[in-house]
Amino acid sequence: MLYVNEDVVLTFEDGTKVKRSWLGEENGQAILAKRTHLAVLCRCTSAGVPMHVVTRGTTHHISSNPNYAHCHALSCPSYVEEATTTRLSLYADAAIKRFNHRQHVVVENEPSHTRPMSHMTPSALLDYLWELSGLTVCTPKTVRSRTNFLVSESLRGASEFLTINGSPLVAHIPMTRNRPGFTDGNWVIGQISKAKRGKYDNRITLTGERTPLWVSQSAWNQAGLSSYLGEYNQPILDKHLWLIGKLTQTASSNYHVHSIGLREMNAYFLPCYEHVLNISDMIENNQSFKVCPRFDSLSTDFPDALLFEEDAPKHLFFD
Repeated sequence: MLYVNEDVVLTFEDGTKVKRSWLGEENGQAILAKRTHLAVLCRCTSAGVPMHVVTRGTTHHISSNPNYAHCHALSCPSYVEEATTTRLSLYADAAIKRFNHRQHVVVENEPSHTRPMSHMTPSALLDYLWELSGLTVCTPKTVRSRTNFLVSESLRGASEFLTINGSPLVAHIPMTRNRPGFTDGNWVIGQISKAKRGKYDNRITLTGERTPLWVSQSAWNQAGLSSYLGEYNQPILDKHLWLIGKLTQTASSNYHVHSIGLREMNAYFLPCYEHVLNISDMIENNQSFKVCPRFDSLSTDFPDALLFEEDAPKHLFFD
C-alpha cells in the first residue's frame, strides 16, 4: 500500500492521546519519554491494536506487541503482513529489495526454479503493482466506485516507486494523465480491449489507446494469450484482461510488446484467479477483505483472501 495514514491516533494507558505524525517531533519524544512504562493502543482499527514504547539509543519509538503487527489497518505505518499470508515470502531477498522508498525487483520471463525464488515473472510483477497500489483491497465504500481511470492512476503512482532490473519502471498507461506515450524500451500497462490474430504477428489494442500493439507468435504463445483470448478477432467485451509488457519499436515504426505478463480481473478490478464467485459473494455481502496475490506460486499453504474483522484478519481458503 502506497497510502500511509500518519495521523492515526495513539491512546496511552493514562488517557493521553497523540497522532503518529507527532512522535518524531521534540514534543512527541517528550511524551514518549515520560510513558515508557505505559501500554499504548493504536486506534487504526475500531478494536485498537496493543503496542508499547521502546527506546533505541536516545530516541523513543512505539512497537506492536508480539503477534499483533498484522492486526493494524493496512494504511497504518505499523502494519506488517504475516509471512504466512503472502507468497512474497517465497522470494529471495535479492529478488525484491526495498531501499529509500523504492522497490527494486528482478524480473525474468521464465519462472524461477530455485527456492527461495530468485526473480519475478512479468505476471507476478503485475500482481506486485496491484498490491502496491492497494488494488487488492476491497471495502464496500470504494470497490463499486472503481473505474479504469482511477485504477490506471493508482498503477501509475505505484510504478513510480519501482526499479526493474536496475532501471526505473517507466510505463505508458493509456488511461492516465501525463502518460509518456509508446517509447522504445519502456513498459506498457493496460487492459486489452481488442485482439486480432494474424498469419505471422498478432495485434492487440488497449482500452483508451488507438494505436495497436503487435505481438509475435512466439511472445503470444509464451504469455499464454490463447488460453485467455482463444481465437478472438473482435472487441473483447466479456474479459477484463490486464497486460504488462516491454516495448520495442521496429524499423516500420510499429511497436511490438514482449516480456508479457497477464492477469484477469473481475468487473471491480480485483484479481480473482479461479475464485470469481467467492469474491463476488463477499462484495455483494458488503464485506471488507484483501485478495492475496498468487505471484509465481500456486502453493495452497497461503490463504486466498483475508477477511477484515474486529480483532484480526481471518484467513480464507477457497475450494
